[in-house]
Amino acid sequence: MTSEAEERHALLRDLRARYENLERQASEIAELHAALDAAAPADPTVKLWSEKLLLESLSQTYAHRYLDSEASEALSNWGISRRLLNILHRQGVYRSEHLTERAEWQFRAMQGLGDAGMRELKQLMRERGLTFSERPIA
Repeated sequence: MTSEAEERHALLRDLRARYENLERQASEIAELHAALDAAAPADPTVKLWSEKLLLESLSQTYAHRYLDSEASEALSNWGISRRLLNILHRQGVYRSEHLTERAEWQFRAMQGLGDAGMRELKQLMRERGLTFSERPIA
């Protein structure tokens, strides 16, 4: 297999793993809602309260992962070109820690990220003392 084909397969495995994780989370949420409906079908106050807690938990998880992590910095604060930022966001790369979790080849394989975008990204990372991962997450 060629290097390009291997890169595509690795990206597909990564996408599949993320999708399966989202499916698992959605399934768990659906089970929680079903249990709630079974436990308190006649009490709308309890249902609203539990849904409020669920939404707060989800928003806190999102905020911690993408906005509040102390070990990481939002890429939108880096002065990155809008084009590069959009490409990275489409691939789930929002924070500096997301950059260091992937290998350089994974970024080169991103649709729309050409040589100029890679130069910009490498320069920004170099300025902050960051490097691509040698052992990328799957």
